[in-house]
Amino acid sequence: MLPTLNFSGDIFLVEKLSHRLGRVGPGNVILVRSPKNPMETITKRVLGVEGDTMGFLADPSRSDLSTSLVVPKGHVWIQGDNIYSSNDSR
Repeated sequence: MLPTLNFSGDIFLVEKLSHRLGRVGPGNVILVRSPKNPMETITKRVLGVEGDTMGFLADPSRSDLSTSLVVPKGHVWIQGDNIYSSNDSR
């Protein structure tokens, strides 16, 4: 989430109620388990919710070719703020 959140010096409040009430939406910063290492928690931003059509660069470091898809029911689209160095919904 660099440059939004820094490795040191930043403090933020974490709450778990919004997820349980279904109130997570675009713009929210969330903590999720890493798909590469389930023991690790990562920080991402919600960009889309179920039913949203998301356009994105599949591999922004190699091409400016974009594609799109519809976010499935019960899912959200997440991305890191650093598009070139983020493991996310893309």
